Amino acid sequence: MLIGGLAWLGLASGLVGVGVAHGDDLWDIYQIALTHDAQYRATDYAYQRAQLALPLAKAARRPTLTVQGTGGRLRDDRGGEYFTSRNNQLNLNARLPLYDRALRSQVTRAEWEVARAEIRFDEAQDRLILRVAENYFQWLAALDGKEVAERQRAALQRQMDFTEQRLAVGLGTLTDLFDAQARFQQAVADAIQADHRIHNAAQALKQLLGNPPETLATLADDAPLQPPAPQVVQHWIAAALENNTALRGADFDLKIADQAITQQRAARLPRIGLNLNQQRRDSNGNDFVPTGANSTALNATLTWQLYGGGAFQTKVKQAALQFNATEQNKEALRRQVEADATAAYLAATGGLDQVRALSEAVRAGASALQGKEEGFRAGLTTNLDVLDAQRDLSRSRTAYLRVKYDFIMSLLRLEQVVGDLDEDDLQRINAWLTHESSGMNQAPATHHRQR
Repeated sequence: MLIGGLAWLGLASGLVGVGVAHGDDLWDIYQIALTHDAQYRATDYAYQRAQLALPLAKAARRPTLTVQGTGGRLRDDRGGEYFTSRNNQLNLNARLPLYDRALRSQVTRAEWEVARAEIRFDEAQDRLILRVAENYFQWLAALDGKEVAERQRAALQRQMDFTEQRLAVGLGTLTDLFDAQARFQQAVADAIQADHRIHNAAQALKQLLGNPPETLATLADDAPLQPPAPQVVQHWIAAALENNTALRGADFDLKIADQAITQQRAARLPRIGLNLNQQRRDSNGNDFVPTGANSTALNATLTWQLYGGGAFQTKVKQAALQFNATEQNKEALRRQVEADATAAYLAATGGLDQVRALSEAVRAGASALQGKEEGFRAGLTTNLDVLDAQRDLSRSRTAYLRVKYDFIMSLLRLEQVVGDLDEDDLQRINAWLTHESSGMNQAPATHHRQR
């Protein structure tokens, strides 16, 4: 698996305050989504339905037994005299296909369809893992954004108060105050927008779970983030072309299309079957007993349609064209998988560099802000310099917190494109979470789901 154990991410500890709020973690959310996500459950039912194609195809090659019976009375008018008698009949018919290439081909096709359905179900599980992780980290990112916005607003409030004090004693200017007020109002708007993002993230999780959780476990500061190994893009491209789940499903699509051609050609061949018919008739007894005419017939049948008005050739041609289309679809998918593997690998390798760079940007920005605030008090820097430094630090904090989640998602997407994503990856990432979270990492009040 991609995810290793190099613990170095404590570079920016202290960005988020620590509290004691306990909430659901990534694995909890995934387990609930398995039974509550409508998309996944629909795919599960479709998979179960597709599995029945094989027993249906095999049933067509097995013997069939049909029983047909009639019962009643017969009235006979003979010269003014009426005679009534029982008229009961029982027919038993058994049929067994001995040679039918079309039925045999249908069984093979059903086997490929079941295999393809299994792969599509695996794809659905991969999509569920990605959707759970993406929605989970989107919520954490929204909560982080809210905390950064609140910090920025508090900092700008202090700066605005300080500017007012300087103006009151004749050391400041109205321009400085207006700048501080404008930045403060922007921070208020950013905090409102952050609330909207939290609400939207909660709704996304609600679609998975029915109801969103009240709190979430957060990403630990010392989460062991590590780039994919080996760091050779061709390795991941080759792995994707060999094991990608969608590509493996396309292989079965091609086999099914090829089998459809075989099935249409087999329809022109003769069919041989065995029929057993037994008939019992009682025409005048009070009780149903085989006292009337009885007969038993066993015979082989040959069915061979020599001419079908050109339908045979047309259906074969249709199947061949469908095969060609399926082949081209697979080639298009192969190219897309190659591009996706390259993009996912570059996102994973570059994402970790971004995490490190932004961590240093936060550290440097905090130091720069502190220096400019001290310089402003000493009259060495302007109020605008301080406000710009606060804005830059806020942006760096927001980007830093977000890029960590993006990096984790890039690892999962790389696993998915190479056909190696499974629940173990989710559990490994879940181990990076902590239930010690800031008070900001709490969802808006809502009715908690019943477990």
